[in-house]
Amino acid sequence: MDVRLLGGVEATDDRGAPIDLGPPKCRALFAALALSVGGAVPVSRLVELVWGDNPPRTAEKTLQSYVTRLRKGLGPESIGRHGAAYRLAVPPASVDAARFQRAFAAGEIDEALAEWGGPPLAGLEAAGLTATVDGLLEQWFGAKEISLGQLVDADPAAAIAALTELTAEHPFREGLWALLMTALYRDGRQADALSAYRRARGHLVEEFGVEPGPRLSELEALILGHDERLDSSAEAARSRDVPTG
Repeated sequence: MDVRLLGGVEATDDRGAPIDLGPPKCRALFAALALSVGGAVPVSRLVELVWGDNPPRTAEKTLQSYVTRLRKGLGPESIGRHGAAYRLAVPPASVDAARFQRAFAAGEIDEALAEWGGPPLAGLEAAGLTATVDGLLEQWFGAKEISLGQLVDADPAAAIAALTELTAEHPFREGLWALLMTALYRDGRQADALSAYRRARGHLVEEFGVEPGPRLSELEALILGHDERLDSSAEAARSRDVPTG
């Protein structure tokens, strides 16, 4: 079985055929189990994840019916009962979110990003899973910033388009603005780099009433001063390799 949680909630059998996961709450239960693949999840916790803070009085009984429904599509042994808990009986490697997290934790950034198919649980309403979804998104931002930071070092001009798009989509991510400012400066576009700072500051002031953090403020000062510390890592490494005298 292959389980996809990044970009939607889907499962396919060993022949690649889609598996019917049932109605939305049933899919939310499946997602909750898949996000904890490898471990058993207590029934009380599953109720919280599926319904949030306002579960129905019959939540545990309804949950049991959802398990029965999922077993029809996934197979009778697909969800095991362990005391007052349920466990999705598939290897972690079968779940894209688990593969993404493993690769990210191991520092295998390209492999992690290759697993990313889009926003976690896209199209599924499950208030109890919001924190888990937000955690996955933070890891994706972390991986993306590492990857783009490497590109800014190697080829600043090549990073500008992606960073321009990402800062437009996520205007409050100061790390992305810092990378865009650095890429523009290294590409010989000091005025554009300073303009990017002003746009970032405008978003933060207008939305939250706060000034940019130290990272952006210090970067602006470095750009204004044409500080040599803004030279690309590749150029700095080459300059250290040039013999002197």
